Amino acid sequence: VAVLPIANRTGDADMEYLAEGLTDGAIRLLSEIPKLKLIARSTVYRFRIATEDALSFARSLGVDVVLTGEFKKLGNRMVFDAELTDVGEGTIVFSRQYWPNPSDWMDIQADLALDVVRGLNLDLDRGHSARLSHHPTVSAEAYQSYLLGGISVGLRPLGRRE
Repeated sequence: VAVLPIANRTGDADMEYLAEGLTDGAIRLLSEIPKLKLIARSTVYRFRIATEDALSFARSLGVDVVLTGEFKKLGNRMVFDAELTDVGEGTIVFSRQYWPNPSDWMDIQADLALDVVRGLNLDLDRGHSARLSHHPTVSAEAYQSYLLGGISVGLRPLGRRE
């Protein structure tokens, strides 16, 4: 499985931290699943959906499935679209639209990981299921600060080259 960088389609460059945070969170959670071979973060961050074809990139990695996603603003709400695609057949395994409230972004990562597990028909033991739904904090504000952490202390955002 390759989790490609989630695209920020809001038109607001200041929201890039959320795209990177969602990508990193999905990779982290899916890496907890022992039956899943996951392409490394350092490999997938070389790819941006806007510049290449996702299926071609996934085929070059030799993966069976690829997870792509984007978030955008619709009115005053944020919406997150995710799709798991069978690379060999070019067919959709699952496609889902999430409509989170500002406090729900942590839940999106867990929901997304569980949707991938269901889409791949993987059986998880109780311990792995619990880890997928575990949050490092229950505070949405603390989570946003965590995602912004690299930017607020002067680090360059993940996945960007200078």
